[in-house]
Amino acid sequence: MARTARVKHRTAGASLSAEILERRNADPDQTIAGGLIDLGGFATLIHGHDLKRSIVLKVTIDGVDGHGGDRLPLNSGVSFESAEFERLGVRYIVGENTDLKDYAVVQSIGVSLKIAWSDLLRGPYVSAISVEIDNSGIATIESPAQSGQAILTAFNFEHPLLQRYRDAEEPPEDEEGDWPNPIAEEIFELSRQMSRDDGVPLADYRVSVETALGALPDLNRPLDSDLRDPEVKKSELESRTPRVRGLSALLDEIVVGPLRLARDCINAMTYVGPLREIPSRQYRPQISPDESRWAQGLAAWDLLYTDPSGELLAEVNEWLGGEERLKTGYRLEKISVQGNSNPRALPPAV
Repeated sequence: MARTARVKHRTAGASLSAEILERRNADPDQTIAGGLIDLGGFATLIHGHDLKRSIVLKVTIDGVDGHGGDRLPLNSGVSFESAEFERLGVRYIVGENTDLKDYAVVQSIGVSLKIAWSDLLRGPYVSAISVEIDNSGIATIESPAQSGQAILTAFNFEHPLLQRYRDAEEPPEDEEGDWPNPIAEEIFELSRQMSRDDGVPLADYRVSVETALGALPDLNRPLDSDLRDPEVKKSELESRTPRVRGLSALLDEIVVGPLRLARDCINAMTYVGPLREIPSRQYRPQISPDESRWAQGLAAWDLLYTDPSGELLAEVNEWLGGEERLKTGYRLEKISVQGNSNPRALPPAV
């Protein structure tokens, strides 16, 4: 799979992003990795310990290219002819379509998390989340410290994947109607936030959304919004029509889908720390996997210790002493004491 992140192992920023996306914790002191990564909390991380400032974290994942899988199912094109997307004829829904001679598959995603201090909460919260697809902004979720006031806004209706799709063999239509973008039209007609705003500019179109921590939605549930179909008279049905389901699903995928991808990618990373605990002469490697041992440095020692062929040891020594590597003048050797019934009792020694 060609999916890679800009960082291949966890840094403090990646660890903080993981705490926010996975645990909804904007003020972590110690992280999951054995509690050994001491971030110190928001007040320690913020520049100059100035609580009036904000922290912005960005995660970019390249090489998505159809590998979004369960996180971006609509981009596969399987829902292209579904009734729910009849009014949402945008290239994103097409994905890769040989009949239309179009290729609109997501190549990369980016998410930015803005963390700010709230005197009301007496702690930090996620004040804004901005989402990018293919290096171009899609939308932003903004929220004050008070719960229940998050807004999905700053839609980029000019994004290439959000343009109307056309059959390459048909001439372009001269008349698009009053709406330059089908998503904009649906938001205007279905969002309760837009019900009284006839002259609002496209840049200010907005949808009220339910979130779990400031601007951060619950990544384990579909995005819950205030969309309703004004053509339905019964209030209990106005949020269940195909139009509402279609727009809800699309907004969930293009906004929350990248957040889920970022969470999955960061969770797949491993924090590799220095050797914090010196192995004893009677050291025995741990057989059962333990993520925290990478933070301690002992997991790497386990691999060196149990390397049956010596290839890993040779590669490490090449990095330690190679002319075009670290050139430290040191090397690792694995030795065993004659007569020791357990030849694994001694670790590699410098």
